[in-house]
Amino acid sequence: MDTLRQAAAAHMKGDLRAAQRLYKQAIEENPDDGDAWQMLAVLHFEAGEIADAERCNARALAADPDNGAARNSEGNILKAQGRLEDAVKSYERTLQLAPDLPQALTNLGDALRRLGRLDAALDHCRKAANLAPDLAAAHANLGAALFDRGDWEAARVSLKSALALSPEDTSMRINLARLEASRGDTASARIHARLAQNGVSGD
Repeated sequence: MDTLRQAAAAHMKGDLRAAQRLYKQAIEENPDDGDAWQMLAVLHFEAGEIADAERCNARALAADPDNGAARNSEGNILKAQGRLEDAVKSYERTLQLAPDLPQALTNLGDALRRLGRLDAALDHCRKAANLAPDLAAAHANLGAALFDRGDWEAARVSLKSALALSPEDTSMRINLARLEASRGDTASARIHARLAQNGVSGD
């Protein structure tokens, strides 16, 4: 197994220290390896190290401007910085390179939702959820867009689907608590809020 594959395997297992070391080793072996730079950027992004993520992702794009994964990561970084219009452009560029990439579709949908463009957001999130029914973020972002639209029952179904796929994600639990409160089901809202606070997956 080459170094980059070892790094990706460690990353997937959650051994982030080993993953970071191996990504850096892969870069030392090939400084122009755009995939290694992009995956290191993802690791930094997941750790909340946005400046480091931006730096590494820029190196990935310098090596290959048509790296779809790096363009998607660029959008995530821009969105985290609050640069939503720029993020939309990055996701749209990603989809020019990979038209059916579910992650880019749902990320674009989320950025559009934050900008108040709910019709377009719903279209992209629905497409992502249909293409990748096991992608929790697609259901979560669809649920958020439906919630903003006021379609609470459909939003509840989507958020429940997201939570079933990623039961440890407290942000999904919090969104479900907000939705239940909006529906007037205060008892259910309290349960989800308590589970989110305690970091419990629940039912």
